[in-house]
Amino acid sequence: MTLKCNILIFSCILLSLTVLSQNNIREKAVRLVQQGDEYMRFGNWEQALLAYNNAILHDRNYANLNAKLGRTNEALRDYNKAISLNPYSEYIYDRRAKLKMIAMDYKGAINDINKAITINPKNNELLDHRAEDFILIGEYEQALYDIDTLIQRDYNLEYVNLKRALVYLLIDDLQNSLL
Repeated sequence: MTLKCNILIFSCILLSLTVLSQNNIREKAVRLVQQGDEYMRFGNWEQALLAYNNAILHDRNYANLNAKLGRTNEALRDYNKAISLNPYSEYIYDRRAKLKMIAMDYKGAINDINKAITINPKNNELLDHRAEDFILIGEYEQALYDIDTLIQRDYNLEYVNLKRALVYLLIDDLQNSLL
C-alpha cells in the first residue's frame, strides 16, 4: 500500500473513533437526564439535580437544563463554562442572552446577542431575538432598525410586520402602526 492510502485509512479510523466517542458521551448524558427525570417523578430532588449536573458535565449541550429548572445562577455558570469550551457558538450566546433577560441583566443580554450576531451575522433568527430584546427593554429605535433589516432580508414578513406595528403602537405612532 502507498503512504497516501495508509494515511487515508488511518484518518478514516481516527474519524470513526472520534464520532463513536462523541456518541458515547451523548448517550451517557441522555441516560443521566433520563435518570434525573426518574428521580424527579419520585420526588427525589437532590438525586435528580445530581443526575442533571452530571449530564451537563458530560455534554455541554445540556447546559440549559438548569435554566429549565429555574436555577438562573447555576444555568449562567453552565453557559459560561459552555462558552469557555466553545467561544464560537452563536447558539450558546443566544441561550445565555435569553437567560440574562430573565435575570434582568439587560446590558449583559444585549452584549451576548450582539456577540452571537457577530459570530453569524446572516442568522435572521438572532437578529429577530435582538429586536425582541430591544422591545422588552424599551429601546424601540434599535428594535425598528433590526426589524427593518429583517424586512429587507425578506424574513418572515407577516410576523416581522406585526412586530413593527407593535413597536409603533408602543411609541404612540398610530399612523405608522397601521402600515
